[in-house]
Amino acid sequence: MTNISSPTDGAATAASAAVPTGRYKTLAWSGLALSALGGIAYFAVIGGLLMRANAVPFAVVTGIGLLLTTVAIFQRPGKLTILTAVPSYMLGLGFILSVFVLMKLPAPQQGLAVGNVPPPLTLPNQDGQPISLADYRGKGPVLLVFYRGHW
Repeated sequence: MTNISSPTDGAATAASAAVPTGRYKTLAWSGLALSALGGIAYFAVIGGLLMRANAVPFAVVTGIGLLLTTVAIFQRPGKLTILTAVPSYMLGLGFILSVFVLMKLPAPQQGLAVGNVPPPLTLPNQDGQPISLADYRGKGPVLLVFYRGHW
């Protein structure tokens, strides 16, 4: 029996031989772990210790994870690298998108300066009766309290 091989078979064999067998696996799994770790650690920190944690160090960890995942895909595209790349990109890019795009605070608006007349405002009180802010003009300071929820 004769074995017929095309020139592309030899090139594919040489390319796969150039990458050590375990290296792309390590890169793929490390990329997934770092991509997940960056986002999960950020939300764990802001939920617990620090409310205003800086997201940049966590984004750097996530970016390194995405880079490792990309290198693994280019070294040996296959089932393992694709299966680790999909959640890595979803977690990493989702974290970066949520922190740097979706969580941006709107620009602060100018409030009412002290001594200026407020706009007309009528709201119901705790008994449901309408109360107008203009009724209290000239009678001293007014404190408005808005309850966040039901009592």
